[in-house]
Amino acid sequence: MYSSRMRTALMAFLAVSLLLGCTAERPAAPPASASTNDDAPPVAPAGAETVVVDLYRVHAADRSPFFQTEHRDRVDHYFEPGLAELIWKDAVTSKGEVGAIDFDPLYDAQDVEITNLAVQPAQLTGGNARVVVTFENHGTKEQLTYSLAPAGGAWKIADVTYRDGRTLRGILTSA
Repeated sequence: MYSSRMRTALMAFLAVSLLLGCTAERPAAPPASASTNDDAPPVAPAGAETVVVDLYRVHAADRSPFFQTEHRDRVDHYFEPGLAELIWKDAVTSKGEVGAIDFDPLYDAQDVEITNLAVQPAQLTGGNARVVVTFENHGTKEQLTYSLAPAGGAWKIADVTYRDGRTLRGILTSA
């Protein structure tokens, strides 16, 4: 899916983004009551963008949680339970064919030539987080917005909103 030169550049960018993201000043962690698991400790806001950065990293390394049916834990690691179940169900019921996700969900495209990928610091609102990702695909500027929620003491992706207003959850539930 990716050339080795593009994969190397993407991995280097993601490593630098992760390092820069971890050193930036962060707002206070969400209150413990914001967690979906009352016994879980609050999650630090810096973890929200690192979840997104890590998802792009494993996706580029061909260990993406999408489209595979052997490692449910890959899906559960990144996505909150409801969205994880929808992603897993789509992959399993598709049986290797095209399912509801008929595009690369991290780039909202079928063909990718990615440059200038940037993961913005998380913005906290009411105990949830929003992470904006920008990049260029074939020279066209794109933007995706990740909505994250605390679950079990960690940030989990609750949805992805694409430029045209579609959402990953919406695509999967309408299939």
